[in-house]
Amino acid sequence: MSQRKKQGSCLWTRKGPRPRERRVSAHTVLLLIKALWIRYSTISRVLLIYAISLFALLWLYVELYGSPVLNTFLVWNAEATGFLASLFGPEVFVQDNLVIAGSFAARIVPECTSLAPLAVFLSGVIAFPTTLGHKLWGIILGVVVLSAVNIVRTTSLLFIGMFSWAAQDVAHILVWQSLMIILAVVLWVLWWRTTNSIERVQP
Repeated sequence: MSQRKKQGSCLWTRKGPRPRERRVSAHTVLLLIKALWIRYSTISRVLLIYAISLFALLWLYVELYGSPVLNTFLVWNAEATGFLASLFGPEVFVQDNLVIAGSFAARIVPECTSLAPLAVFLSGVIAFPTTLGHKLWGIILGVVVLSAVNIVRTTSLLFIGMFSWAAQDVAHILVWQSLMIILAVVLWVLWWRTTNSIERVQP
């Protein structure tokens, strides 16, 4: 009787051969990464250079806080904003980076400049594989267009602030900052298309 119990228990506990475990070695992973890098080498290189360039420019942007170079740039932005605003009638005073129009005063700080959108645009220009001449053309285009539009931005915010502080806050944070980033991306696409057209024309 005891033997039958043992045999019965053995029948229930018997196991078949274990399935072979498939382990992915580090060497296999490295080979896969290398194959993907070779296949998408151009895209991967562009994205990598873009990320490094954007990080470097934003790091430089932070490091320049409080420096004489940045303060001079802020004063220039304030004077340009005051000059453009004065063309439309109100009496405008500029003192360092402070612009005063009527009862409203706006202080130009680094966030009010075109530096952040320029970092986005210039990183794309640096990362894109093209000739040095086309890159220089893109840098000049971005600096001129984004700086000019930014002066229009600060001038419009000055006028909005004269009539509605709440509307000025919304326009400054939600509207104009988004528009400047979108403009940087659109400007890069236009530069990229122009670059491609020029390269197709060249023999």
